[in-house]
Amino acid sequence: MTYRNDRLSHRGGGTAIIIKRTIAHHSIDIHTTCLENTSIVIEGSQKITICCIYWPPRSPPQALIPDLLKLLRNRTKCFIVGDFNARHIMWSPHSKNNKCGTLLKKFIRNCGFLLSYSSQPSTVPTRANARPATIDFGISCGLDDILVETHSELSSDHNPVQFIIPTTNNNRLYAQNCTTFTNWNLFQEILHSTIPGNPNISNANEIDEKIAQFTYNIHSAINQSSKVKVIKHNITFIPRSLRTKIAEKNRLRKQWQATRFPPPSNKKGLVYDTLDKANLFAETLEETFTENPEPYDDDHIEDVERQVRRFFRTTSFQPPPLTSPGEVCEIILDLENKKSPGADQIKNVALKSLPINAITYLTKIFNRCLVNGYFPPAWKHAIITLLPKPGKDAKFATNYRPISLLSTIGKIF
Repeated sequence: MTYRNDRLSHRGGGTAIIIKRTIAHHSIDIHTTCLENTSIVIEGSQKITICCIYWPPRSPPQALIPDLLKLLRNRTKCFIVGDFNARHIMWSPHSKNNKCGTLLKKFIRNCGFLLSYSSQPSTVPTRANARPATIDFGISCGLDDILVETHSELSSDHNPVQFIIPTTNNNRLYAQNCTTFTNWNLFQEILHSTIPGNPNISNANEIDEKIAQFTYNIHSAINQSSKVKVIKHNITFIPRSLRTKIAEKNRLRKQWQATRFPPPSNKKGLVYDTLDKANLFAETLEETFTENPEPYDDDHIEDVERQVRRFFRTTSFQPPPLTSPGEVCEIILDLENKKSPGADQIKNVALKSLPINAITYLTKIFNRCLVNGYFPPAWKHAIITLLPKPGKDAKFATNYRPISLLSTIGKIF
């Protein structure tokens, strides 16, 4: 399988990951400011996050470390690999230091991450005055003994770099956590300058475009106004053997809370593999949400369809009363802060911090939807989560109930 994040604005850049279908995994979206990334999580007893990245050389160097922390935060095992465009004599002795290289070297030293690079340059420019450099390397946490080798193949000025990660159990603990702080005043200032208060909307296609632009602007403003702080935990007074047992206990407890061991079962017995569990739940939902069995009451169905056709022929569409920014604000202020977001990943606390021009922008979208009798597809997209029914045997997939996480903006509408 291939996961790609192509650059659509101009040539160059972009990231991709190719992985065998037989390897249990899932892709994840990590929003960063400048760092291009494609990320997946390899499932198993200890999950490993793999991030393929590209740092555009003209990006502001001060944004590199916050973007890397967004990839690394709260992950026990993570491997970031790609073109960092960061030069430092620590890993690239043939080239001069640049700003990104200096910041990255300090970041790795202070936080204790593992830097994996080849002894041979990863890029050999064709220009006569350009020096070879090592700018393709890896940064990891919770992983040791990574073997790196550069191959002089292909026609690109970047040579392929091979990383071999041991699959044996690794007891190294990553004793660092991260938290994000958002400056909501700065968030409002950014949206005040990027979102028009009265957008031009005339049809359904433009409604969809404005919703996509609104979502993008909110995520962009959050990324620009947020800082990631490293929280260091002093665990040196606990022996390694005890730390290992504590980590294993926490992992098993988290697994039990999510899966309620013993695992669900089908006709062939208990299901342990993640993909098999997903297929089992999908088959159960498919069997549950099916049409009623025959025989049908054909006369009744025909009568209902006739009544519906008659209604639409004789009834003219009258749009409901339009809403106002004040009404939208009242609804937003009543939202629960800790409610889970939908597919757009816009949290309620962000909606409560919207400036007035963003509220009027949203109101204009709502009113155009009412006038056109249109409900945008983006608000119909839901994330389905299965929860065990209380007091029921969790071994049977039929004893789980689905809940759908919809966009809060769609709920407001």
